[in-house]
Amino acid sequence: MLTKQNTRIFIGTNIFLNLYNSNTSSSVEAFMKTLFKHRKALMTTEQAFNEFLRSRTRIIGQFKESFLAARTKEQTSSFVRALPGYDGYASCLAELKNQHKNILEQIDLTIADATKDFIYNGFMRLWKDNKLQTTPALFEAAARRKAVGDPPGGDKDTCGDELIWETLLQGLHKNLIVVSKDRTYQQNAEYLKYEYRQKAGLEFQTCGTVKEALALLDIQMDREAVGAEDDIKWLDIIIQAFKQLGGRGRLAEIYEECMDLVVLFYPDKTENHTIDSTVRRTIYEHSSDCRAYLGKEDLFRQAGPGVWELREKGG
Repeated sequence: MLTKQNTRIFIGTNIFLNLYNSNTSSSVEAFMKTLFKHRKALMTTEQAFNEFLRSRTRIIGQFKESFLAARTKEQTSSFVRALPGYDGYASCLAELKNQHKNILEQIDLTIADATKDFIYNGFMRLWKDNKLQTTPALFEAAARRKAVGDPPGGDKDTCGDELIWETLLQGLHKNLIVVSKDRTYQQNAEYLKYEYRQKAGLEFQTCGTVKEALALLDIQMDREAVGAEDDIKWLDIIIQAFKQLGGRGRLAEIYEECMDLVVLFYPDKTENHTIDSTVRRTIYEHSSDCRAYLGKEDLFRQAGPGVWELREKGG
């Protein structure tokens, strides 16, 4: 039986990175407070900790690019400039430009000084003295796992997932619940459960959300904290699908991958009976190759008839 005393929850890096996509800071703050309250039931690894630090700047940089593209330009047409009310519009636009510049400066400041980032601060506070360290022996074990193709991992060139698993397998000495959006854990759950039982003599489970994992230990999250995980946009799902496909795929493959992700991790979205058209429209709206492009985040590139790629800055 899993309890708070004999079990630890490992939360994957992407769970924390997805917090930057949340629409409300209050739900993120509630989420982090819940984790801190129950931090004795949590554990991370040095590898996962460093993955967050490395990826944080990239994620914020993507928001900066998106915000840069959202700038409103002044109208140069003499006809429009002569219309009544244009002077008032121009005055508002000047203030908007000032505020736009101010936000960009704040983003740059947050990139340069991580302590200005409340998600970073919560993350650092949570794992201050609560992570398993990497050792040369663990790295060698991860490299061997990568070489023979044992999960978790997959087609990635690096062995980060393998290193995380070996660190938990050899160093935790508790029952383990892994919370991750990475399908390698879901698809290989039975193998990992068997290996953990054979080598550690303990139980292993995997969950798609922190809410599910805490519930296994009879810990309930309040509604506001749950909102930080539930606030997932279709765009995030599509980007995740592209990454699972190696950054490129035919529309039919992308639809299928998105459906698999929805079924596994976002069952509330299965009520959408037009997933194919939702995915297709979202790709078009975020690609400068299409007329439907919204002029904001340019994340996808058409590589051929019905074939799409994830642009480098979106990956």
